[in-house]
Amino acid sequence: MKLKEVFYMLGLRPKTRPFIRAEVFKHLKREQRDRLLDSVACHGYTIHRLNSQYDYRGDVLGREGMVESDTFDIFATPES
Repeated sequence: MKLKEVFYMLGLRPKTRPFIRAEVFKHLKREQRDRLLDSVACHGYTIHRLNSQYDYRGDVLGREGMVESDTFDIFATPES
């Protein structure tokens, strides 16, 4: 599913750029993790590792960061 489709399902206009929190599931293969990263980043988002419920903006993640842990949360912020 594409990000635009998710926005449509949630009733958000494409110009609305919400913050995104998502879980990277432990059974996702590297290719699936790469697609997740690409599908969010191509819409102008920076992807951070979510450190805790109080610290959402951890390290910025790239492809290598997406395979360092089995299960973790990401927090995506719109680029200015």
